[in-house]
Amino acid sequence: MYGVTFHSYKKRLSEILEQGNRDGVFEKQNPFMIQLMIVSTFTNYQTTKNIRKYIENSLKGENKELKDLNINENSLIEELTNKIIKGIKC
Repeated sequence: MYGVTFHSYKKRLSEILEQGNRDGVFEKQNPFMIQLMIVSTFTNYQTTKNIRKYIENSLKGENKELKDLNINENSLIEELTNKIIKGIKC
């Protein structure tokens, strides 16, 4: 997948968490648990694409609050990043 192996991804995530721990930004975390949070979020996002599109089409013009959510990959990445950082900050 895009030239990135699971091992290199896991190693880089471990490095980020260790550096954050050394800098006092993060508490000690299990890299596998963080990886599960990231991967499961993107897996869920990808596998629900059709149902989200169906709901979006069904709600057009009927529920402005839901229509204005405008969930996309960039907003998902930003929100997930903020939640992970908030969860592991000291």
